[in-house]
Amino acid sequence: MASDTGSLSPKRRADTEQEGSRALHRIVVAIDLGEHSGKALARGCRIAAQRGASLRIIHAAPGPLDLSEQAALRVDIRKQVHQIAERLSDPEIDFSLHIPEGRPEEAIAQEAERIGADLVIVGGHGEPRFRDAIFGITASHVLQRLAVPLLVAQGENAGDYKRVMAASDDAAFAADLVRVASQIAPGADMHVVQAVNPRGLALFESDAAIAKRRHGREHALQQTLAAALASEPVAEHLFTSVEEGDPMAVIEHCSDRLRPDLIAMGTHGCMGMERLIQDSFAEYMLLWASFDVLIVPVGLPSDHPTGTRSEAA
Repeated sequence: MASDTGSLSPKRRADTEQEGSRALHRIVVAIDLGEHSGKALARGCRIAAQRGASLRIIHAAPGPLDLSEQAALRVDIRKQVHQIAERLSDPEIDFSLHIPEGRPEEAIAQEAERIGADLVIVGGHGEPRFRDAIFGITASHVLQRLAVPLLVAQGENAGDYKRVMAASDDAAFAADLVRVASQIAPGADMHVVQAVNPRGLALFESDAAIAKRRHGREHALQQTLAAALASEPVAEHLFTSVEEGDPMAVIEHCSDRLRPDLIAMGTHGCMGMERLIQDSFAEYMLLWASFDVLIVPVGLPSDHPTGTRSEAA
């Protein structure tokens, strides 16, 4: 294996310094040089510039590279990072390149753990080899091994995130989603959607009773978020809604209505949400949706920059 460190020095922004230990410090970006790898790299550079973080770029395509190919890859990556940094008016992005041996999906998780990454970013649809590695039969292997959030860069928005949708069927975990998403999308409007499956109760209730129950649940959601995020540097504009129905159908409906740049969801442990990574709807969201997807594991370590405390059910 081989590594290469960029010559650009890191710059700690004033707002990042003020946030101290809650800032994102280390980001892993996995690329395979496919046509959409640039989205992952560009998003990683943008977040690194915003948060004063360092980038660990992993060449994650299957198959070994000889020395000449490694040298060409280093030159190409360095050129891309410089070009992106210039577009961001931030020439001081700290990055390094890692060319691992072995299976890409294992290398990503191992390197993220080795350097203590706070976030892993991969490209989304349009990359058959990389897509198969991450979201094919080894998907559960990668996600189970990652103890940090995974950002899938697949949307058309190359700029700052403007609208984020955090979807959960658990109010406490929704607060965790907001914490993580606020680190990645500072300044974005945050729409928290709690999906509640009434389990047939609505069939026997009046419209007034249903409206009263939803109002009560939304008030409880707002109270939970207010208490959990009271001292957190989260989104200035935070909106909440409680939607009844199958969680997958609710997320699809709300994403169509809100048209977010980024959707944040959990991997498992929250009732119906545990199915999201495994069924056809999740495959659609992760591979073919027109926005980026942030996958947050339930039960992030307490020392993660987002400070989450949720535990898997």
